[in-house]
Amino acid sequence: MKGKNIFNWIISVLAIILVVVSAYFGFTQKGLNSGTSASRWSSQNGVSEIKRRGYIRVAVFGDLPPYGWVNSDGKRIGYDVYLARRMAKDLGVKIRFVQVNANNRVDTLNSNKADIVLANFTVTLERKEVVDYANPYMKVSVGVISPKSAQINLVYSLFCMVC
Repeated sequence: MKGKNIFNWIISVLAIILVVVSAYFGFTQKGLNSGTSASRWSSQNGVSEIKRRGYIRVAVFGDLPPYGWVNSDGKRIGYDVYLARRMAKDLGVKIRFVQVNANNRVDTLNSNKADIVLANFTVTLERKEVVDYANPYMKVSVGVISPKSAQINLVYSLFCMVC
């Protein structure tokens, strides 16, 4: 019994230390929990505010299958749209889609027109300076195709195609 009490006491002390250290670094380290220096993220976009308002604004493409597009019935479909609907369901809120194109994704987010962007958004150093990224939810590979009569077997072949 005494050994169990000591164990519980040690775990409690470690938990308190963890909370204090986390709070210290969370409040004192610039940019640690506030996004990048150029980010427009605010309390208006946080989970508690999204739940309070009752909906999440998700920026998606409207014309890029399989990620997000509007079908012939006028319904939004695609992988990003499915993920957005799932997020809204998990949060217990409704969803409002904001249609974007490749050129206005960052501006839409930073002007507070959307809470999140799910629109085939590749991580780049330039974008990292103005938006924050979650862990990727998809890996996209880029390939090269050619006619059977002009097969590409070597990297050099790619350069000769434009020679």
